[in-house]
Amino acid sequence: MKFLIALTVLVAVASARPDVMVKNQELDITPDGTFKHQYELDDGTAAGAEGNANNVNGFYRYRTPEGENVEITYVADALGYQPQGAHVPAQLTKVLNYIRSNYKL
Repeated sequence: MKFLIALTVLVAVASARPDVMVKNQELDITPDGTFKHQYELDDGTAAGAEGNANNVNGFYRYRTPEGENVEITYVADALGYQPQGAHVPAQLTKVLNYIRSNYKL
């Protein structure tokens, strides 16, 4: 379900910019429920994720209106959404590290 929501949002974002073309796109869903999805636009915006209903590893990158490149990698699992990257606020990183070290699955 999360995957479908994310895919819908990504398609909506890509559709909102008619001047940007999809450079490549990949989608693979297997019968056991694992998936891999990735796309890249000609402006350098890209996103991808792979995993299953319980564990997802992914990334997204884009350029801000000010020209700054943003890239975030993430894990989504039983401990929730866990982003990493230079643009993730330091306090959030501290909280996520605490959760990872004190709660075991």
